[in-house]
Amino acid sequence: EHFGMATAEMVRAGCLVFPHRSGGSVEVVDQMPELLWSSEDEAVARVGAASGDPLLRDQLLARLGRHAQRFSSDRFVTEFREIVDGWQPPQVS
Repeated sequence: EHFGMATAEMVRAGCLVFPHRSGGSVEVVDQMPELLWSSEDEAVARVGAASGDPLLRDQLLARLGRHAQRFSSDRFVTEFREIVDGWQPPQVS
């Protein structure tokens, strides 16, 4: 998927995700290099580092949790309403 909606949903649910470096999910995880990978070996290293270090895992989850607020339903509705409320129809001359 282009944006990474499934990744955003998993992050919002509190999951630690490790997306490939090439897609829209990079933005979903705030471009955190500790989570991104380009090769299978790099993916294994990222998952191993997080699973073997509780402090790192907690730091990553905390940062993701803060960043995930950008993808909340409440934020979407609020910003959508602001756009609609500020919309002005085009002037016809």
